[in-house]
Amino acid sequence: MKRRYREGDWFAVPLQPGRTIVGVIARQDRSRLFGYFFAPPALREEEALWRGCFAGDGIEDARWSIFAHAPDSEPREFSRAPSAAELAAMPSARFESAALVEARLRGLREGLAVRELRSPLDASELARVPPAGRVQFGSPLTAQDVGALAALLSARPDLELRVHGFSREPFDATVFAQFRGLRRLVLDVRVPSLEVLTPLTATLESLALGRRAGVPFEPPELPRLTSLELHHVAIPAFARSRLPALCRLALVDTVQGDLEPVASLANLESLVVRYGACSDAAAIPALSRLQFLELRGLRELGSLPPLDGLAALRSIVLAALPRIVDLRALATAPALESVEVFAMGHLGVNDLDALREVRRLCHVSVDIGGRRKNREVYRRLAARA
Repeated sequence: MKRRYREGDWFAVPLQPGRTIVGVIARQDRSRLFGYFFAPPALREEEALWRGCFAGDGIEDARWSIFAHAPDSEPREFSRAPSAAELAAMPSARFESAALVEARLRGLREGLAVRELRSPLDASELARVPPAGRVQFGSPLTAQDVGALAALLSARPDLELRVHGFSREPFDATVFAQFRGLRRLVLDVRVPSLEVLTPLTATLESLALGRRAGVPFEPPELPRLTSLELHHVAIPAFARSRLPALCRLALVDTVQGDLEPVASLANLESLVVRYGACSDAAAIPALSRLQFLELRGLRELGSLPPLDGLAALRSIVLAALPRIVDLRALATAPALESVEVFAMGHLGVNDLDALREVRRLCHVSVDIGGRRKNREVYRRLAARA
């Protein structure tokens, strides 16, 4: 029997032993839901790990359990939630399945606490920022505010800084000269060039450039940078001499058809390519140290790359790849242990038989559109010798 749910319901999303995310339904149009997902104890809107549209299948199938209901007024306190009419008008493709939501949440940093900073800064609030959290600002800070933030970042190298907003006035990137101890930066504002990061070259370890950064990826030398995320860019010709420590790369909304520039990153251990124009993944076999690979939303990608030479590859995620029908390459990866296949409704049960040949497979998660199809895939995998 279909389980009932409504706006204001709080539910638990078990991801793995010892880790549970909680969600709340902020808007509902039948089984089309919009909600927020949190890593407790963070439960405020600005602290959400992820917010978005999702289907009700996780609750209906008892995959996610409802544990509380908030007063009717509380869901409406979420300022970024769409109206019920807006929810009803959205295309079905916007509503992610339970499996796809879980995959997204597993890719997010657990327990990330976010603190939005506004001038004048409150010293007591700065002192309460939790370990490994994020501080962010989206409007100008005074010189005194910048000094206080710089002192915090110097004393707390565990913190991540995000700069966003600035829709009415330009962001003054000269403030980075005062953030010389900064290790993790998310840049979601327009800057003149990446030379503004020069004061951070000795310490920066993680960098994410959002769509609004609006500049080619031509950074100064970043010898300690291990993690890089680029949004809506042509994939650059990576200079290994400038990024000698880079081991994690995420490319989102790429505007280039192939991954050839990535082949030069011989130390890469994790590669995520989500959405955009990528149609050729032939460069991936050159990444001999690759341990994790995610290919998602690449509508032009016609085939999987050869995987037999990737001796370190342990985990792969394939999602929303409408032209991919042949999964036999998975069986050739010598050390592959985890496979996740989501939003691939064009595949049949027989197409997933390739997973039965993955010798070291110990974790598999499948959503190929329809409970019967998914159950049959799992049944066949359970029956393999």
